Amino acid sequence: MNKINAIIPPAGDSNRLDFKWASEVRNNAILESKSLTDKDEVVFCGMSYWHVDRLEIDTILTNIAPNISNVRVINPNPPRVLNAVMTTLFKNVIFYNDSKSLSE
Repeated sequence: MNKINAIIPPAGDSNRLDFKWASEVRNNAILESKSLTDKDEVVFCGMSYWHVDRLEIDTILTNIAPNISNVRVINPNPPRVLNAVMTTLFKNVIFYNDSKSLSE
């Protein structure tokens, strides 16, 4: 099993920025999200979901197949609206307050 660990740096709505690195990270995240299959597992860790982040995050999330086997969200203070979006998009979402629960 291949594991891909990706950290997307905070860039806000990077579409409006003229930074090559921001568009490369965004485009690669979208390509990777499109390539996920129902056998994959996705872990989101410490995501912001402020108004400046939503377009970018929603684009990534909506490119992930809704039938993906497991989506895990690790966030000590998850925004309610993010939880609502995750449970609307994916059928199997598990929320964690910290990463300790993953090793149990």
